Amino acid sequence: MKRRERTRHLIELGGLAVKAGLVDLTLARPVPRHVIMTRSLLLAILVVLTATGLMAAGSTLGLFLFASPAFDAPSGATYA
Repeated sequence: MKRRERTRHLIELGGLAVKAGLVDLTLARPVPRHVIMTRSLLLAILVVLTATGLMAAGSTLGLFLFASPAFDAPSGATYA
């Protein structure tokens, strides 16, 4: 297969992948790199904070649902 034919074939396959919705062209737009990096960093921080909050809520709920009434739960200052 000649180089031009191979290149044309790859371009056609790329167009079909975009048309089928298999590929997102988010990075094909001229967006500054710092915008993409900032968005990714904020999303990562949000995920970590959400997971931490859900773990704390689950632990607290489990403590109140399953601990005996005589159990003295630690104060909030103990966690910090």
